[in-house]
Amino acid sequence: MFSMRYVLTKPRSSMSAFISRISMMGLAIAIALLITVLSIMNGFERDMRERILGLLPQISVYSPYSETDWDYVSKVVKQHGDVKATAPFVNLQGLLVKGRKTEAVLAVGVDPTQEADVSVIDQYIQVDVLAQLKEHQVIVGKGLAESLKLKQGSSVVFLMPQSAQDDGAAKLSKFKVLDVLDSGTEIDGSVLLLNIKTAQSINTTTSQALRVSTNELFNAPVISSDLMMQLPKGFVVTDWTSTYGNLYAAIGLSKRLLLLLIFIVIIVAMFNIISSLVLLVNNKRADIAILRTMGQTPVNIMLVFLVQGTFIALIGTVLGVVLGIVFTFSINGIVKLIEAVFSYKLLNPDVYPLNYLPIDIRMSDILFVCGVSIATGVVTTIYPALRAANVMPAQALSNAKN
Repeated sequence: MFSMRYVLTKPRSSMSAFISRISMMGLAIAIALLITVLSIMNGFERDMRERILGLLPQISVYSPYSETDWDYVSKVVKQHGDVKATAPFVNLQGLLVKGRKTEAVLAVGVDPTQEADVSVIDQYIQVDVLAQLKEHQVIVGKGLAESLKLKQGSSVVFLMPQSAQDDGAAKLSKFKVLDVLDSGTEIDGSVLLLNIKTAQSINTTTSQALRVSTNELFNAPVISSDLMMQLPKGFVVTDWTSTYGNLYAAIGLSKRLLLLLIFIVIIVAMFNIISSLVLLVNNKRADIAILRTMGQTPVNIMLVFLVQGTFIALIGTVLGVVLGIVFTFSINGIVKLIEAVFSYKLLNPDVYPLNYLPIDIRMSDILFVCGVSIATGVVTTIYPALRAANVMPAQALSNAKN
C-alpha cells in the first residue's frame, strides 16, 4: 500500500519516513510512561487499602468511663449491618530499648485470639504464632528489628512513661521477641504488638478500646456516624479517614495529575505525527498530482494519509503497551539497582507509606489508553489528509517542474 511504503521506507531515503518513526517512538514512550505510572498509582491505592488500612483500625470506639462493659458495646456495634467483626485493643506510646539504641514505638495490646478477625495480620504472621503471644513476649515490626538488630528470641526493654498519679517514674518491662512483622509498610518501623493483658498491666490508666472492621472500607465514615448514635452518650467513634484519609486522597489526586501530564505528552507526540504527515504531503505533492491524473479521487488520496497516520498511531500504541508492561514489571529491580549504585534510599519508609513500588496492571487501563491513543491518532491525521486531498494536480505539477 502507498501509505505503508512511506512509513517503512529507510530513513536515509526519506526524511518524512524518519520523522514518522520519531513520532512513532515518541508516542510509544508516552504510552509506556502512562501505563507504568497508572500501574504504580493503582498499586499504591491497592496496597494502601489492603495492607496499611488492613492492619490499622478501620473504626475505633473509645469509652470515657473507666469501667465499661465492652461485651455489651461489642454486641451493640455488631448489630450494625455493615460491621464484620470487633476486637479489643490498647494503645501505648513509649520507647523500645536494646543496648544503647532506642526507638519510639506505638505499642498495641491485642487479643491474640481475635486480632485476625479484624485485620489482615494473618497474611504476615501465622495465626498459630500469633496465638502464642503471651506475657513477656512481643512482635516487632521489621523496621524496628533492623534498627535495633532484633530477631526471634532477642530480649528487649519497653520503657513506658507514667502519669503523675502513678508517681511519674517510667516503667520498664522486659520482653522477648516472638516474631517479626514484615508488611512492607511504614507500620513496620514503629509498631510493637503485645498481649492486651500485658499492655493493661503496664499502664493501668490507659483504657481499653474497641476495633471494628467493616464490610465496606469506604463506608467507614457513615458507619462510625451510625455507631455514635447507637452507643451511649460520651462514647467516641473515629474512622480511618481521620488519620489516613488525606494520604489516600493525595494518592488519588497525584494519579489524576500524572494522568493529565502524560496525556499532554501523548498530545505532543500526536502533533509530531501531524508534522510528519504535513511534511510528507508537501514532499509528495507531485506524486499526489500524478495519482489524481491517473483517476484517483480526492477521497482515495485522503484515505491514503488517514491509513498512514492510523498506522503510525497503532504501531506506536502497541510498542508503548509492550514497553510499558516490561518497564512496569522491571521497575522495582531498576529502583534497587539505582539505590545500590548511588547508595541512596529512593523509597524511605519514614517518608513514604510503602518501602517498595507496588504495581497493579489493569486491563481496563490498557484498553482505555489504547483507545484514546488510536482515536487521537485518527483525529490528528484528518488535517494533513484534507490537505493532500485538496492538492490541485495542474498547480502541483507546474511547481514541480519549476
